[in-house]
Amino acid sequence: MPLNPVDTATDHGSYKGDPAKVAFEKLNDNDAYLDNRVTTALESAAAADEKATSAQDAANAAAPKASPFFTGVISSAQTPLESGAGSVRTIFDMSAPNGDDDKLQLLAVRVTAGSGWTGVIWRLRRLVNGFQQGILEFGQPSANTGVTIDGGRPWTSANTTVDGNNFIKRA
Repeated sequence: MPLNPVDTATDHGSYKGDPAKVAFEKLNDNDAYLDNRVTTALESAAAADEKATSAQDAANAAAPKASPFFTGVISSAQTPLESGAGSVRTIFDMSAPNGDDDKLQLLAVRVTAGSGWTGVIWRLRRLVNGFQQGILEFGQPSANTGVTIDGGRPWTSANTTVDGNNFIKRA
C-alpha cells in the first residue's frame, strides 16, 4: 500500500482537510505500513549479513594459510619503473605475520637504461632484517633469458642438463 497523506487543503465550510478521526486513521495506517517496511528491511539486512559472514568463513577456510594462519601484510605497487640502469620497482611484497623484518619480494630490476622491458629482469628475493637471503632472477642482462639462482652462474638451455622427469641437474 502506498502512504495515504492526510488532507489539509480541502474546504468543508467549517473546517479544512480531513476530519480528526479520518486524519488519525490515516496516520495510524501510514505508521503501520512504515513499521512493516522497516521490519522487512531489517530482516533482509540480517539475512544478508548472515550470508556475508558465511561467505567470508568459506573464503577464509579456502584461502591458503601458513601454520596455521597468515596474518601478515601483502602489498603491490603500481609505480612506474625508472629508465636508468639499476632502477628497481617492487611489484609484490609479503611481510612476515609476526612483525619480524622478514619479507618475500618480487622486483622488476632495470639492468640496461631505456624505457622498454627488454632491459629488465625479474627478481624474487627474501630479505631478513634488511639483508638479502637468496634470490631467483629471470632474464639475464645480456640476452634477457635464463635463470640465475642467488647471484651465481646463469642457468640457460646452453649450460644445463635435464633428467627424465624434467628436473634441472646442473648449471
